[in-house]
Amino acid sequence: MLNLPRLLLCAALSACITAPASAEDAEIRLPLPGPVDARAAAMGGAGAALLDGGVGFFHNPAHLGFGQGAVFFGQTNLTGRSDISFDPKGASYRWRGWGLAWGNRIGQTDGVFDHTYLSAARRIGRHASAGVSGKFWRKHPSERFQFLGHAPVLDVGALLLPSERWTVGGRLSQTERGAGFERYAVGSSLRLGRFLFLVEWDGGGRFGAEWNLPMRLQLRIGYGAGEPRVGLSTRTGPLEARIAWMRLEGAHALFIQGNFALIETP
Repeated sequence: MLNLPRLLLCAALSACITAPASAEDAEIRLPLPGPVDARAAAMGGAGAALLDGGVGFFHNPAHLGFGQGAVFFGQTNLTGRSDISFDPKGASYRWRGWGLAWGNRIGQTDGVFDHTYLSAARRIGRHASAGVSGKFWRKHPSERFQFLGHAPVLDVGALLLPSERWTVGGRLSQTERGAGFERYAVGSSLRLGRFLFLVEWDGGGRFGAEWNLPMRLQLRIGYGAGEPRVGLSTRTGPLEARIAWMRLEGAHALFIQGNFALIETP
């Protein structure tokens, strides 16, 4: 009989393989993270200071400067797909203070917003990192395969670790080629025993908390974009499943994510 961690892992991997995003007429162009990474999403979307180097580059490319190893991940929403579909995926590699990542952040509401991320970061000393992401817009519909896309815009990010328990991070984002950095996010996290607390400001407040339980389970709650959110995750060896629930575009969206890590270290 499958226990809860293995059941969640099987569901996550199956969902991420079998549920691709649809692609219709495109009008939306939003090169911002959105509900990428079910861990950050469950904590209000506060990802700028959430140290999660393998998948956190969507929220802040500077995360890639910490940890080492390779991580592959995919995510999809199992409910609410008639209102919004969101299916990001990616891979990252980090070693000796350097980090590289590729990701595809694709979703759909009343149009398709689809960007390819190419990200890199470098750790500076023991307690800081800086990174950059190039975000290439992929047009929909298109008569040809788009390996990267066009009209690239940038994210630049920084991450500070004043202590083992405290992080501070920020991101500046372009939303239009040739324009300045029109969006920003700045946040902080604090770990107290089994609890992690997050706060972020990007023009509106985002808040979250994580509780580490026995049996490699983590529970999460958060508030962002005017809505409460909840989630959980579990890990077995190199596999991890993450789940997040929130209201998005008026729909109840349940996101499930599968991660596969090689030599993953903090």
